[in-house]
Amino acid sequence: YAVDNAGNTGPATDTVNVTFDTSIGDVSAPVLVDIAATPSPFGNDGIDVKYVISENVDTMILVIYDAAGTVLDTKPNDTGIAQTAGQNLIHWNGQDRLGNIVVEGTYKFEIRVMDRAKNLTVGSVTAIKDITPPGITLHSSASPNPFSPATTPGDDDTTGFSYSTSGAVKHRVDFISKNTGATVKTFGPFDGDASNKAISWDGLAQSDGAYRFVITAVDNNGLSREVSGEVVIDNTPFTLTDVSVAVPTISPK
Repeated sequence: YAVDNAGNTGPATDTVNVTFDTSIGDVSAPVLVDIAATPSPFGNDGIDVKYVISENVDTMILVIYDAAGTVLDTKPNDTGIAQTAGQNLIHWNGQDRLGNIVVEGTYKFEIRVMDRAKNLTVGSVTAIKDITPPGITLHSSASPNPFSPATTPGDDDTTGFSYSTSGAVKHRVDFISKNTGATVKTFGPFDGDASNKAISWDGLAQSDGAYRFVITAVDNNGLSREVSGEVVIDNTPFTLTDVSVAVPTISPK
C-alpha cells in the first residue's frame, strides 16, 4: 500500500515485464588478464601488446589513443578479428592511420573483445614512447694526461675533468683499465642532472698504462647515453743512457 503526506493510504500496484530468452546460453563476458605492452619505453619500431583471453572470441580490436584521448589507429583493422583463448599478441608499428610516425609521449592501448553472445570486455594498458636519451657534455679532456700518482709527490698526482648532463635522473663515472678491461674506480651514481660536475682521480694502486673513463647518464625511462675519454698513468721515470761529455780542445791564447 501507499501513504500520502496526509496519512491517507491506498493500494498501489506496478507491473514489470521480464523476458527470458532461452536461446542465449552465455551471459558471461570474456576475461582479459596479463595485459602488457613491451617494450616500454618503445621507439620507432613500434610495440607489442600481449594479453590472455579466457575463451574464444568472435571479435578483438585494439584501439590506440594518444595522451589527449584521440584515436590514432585500430589494429589489426577497423572491424576486428576472431581470436582463440589463451595468450594473444597484436603489434602496432607506431604510426597513425595516415602512416605518420607518432611523437614521443604516453599512449593508451585499449583491447576490446566480444564473444559470440555479444558479451563485451574492455581492458587497457599504457606505454611511453621515448627515443631521446639524456645529454652529456664533456667540458674538457682529462688533465694532466699522462699523470703520475705514485711518483713526484705534489706534481701531476691526480687527473680530472668536468661534465654536465641534461634530462638525466642518474649519472656515474667509471674508470676502466684498457689492459685488463676491469673497472678500477667508480664515482657515483649521482642523482639528478650534473652541472659542471668535477671528477678528480688519484689513480693510486694502479699500474702504468691507459685507462678509459666512461660517463653514463640514464633518464627516467631507462634510456642511457655514454661519453668516454682516455687518460694514461705513467710512473716510470725516464733514464739517460750513453751519456758522454766531450771536452773540446781550446786555446786561451
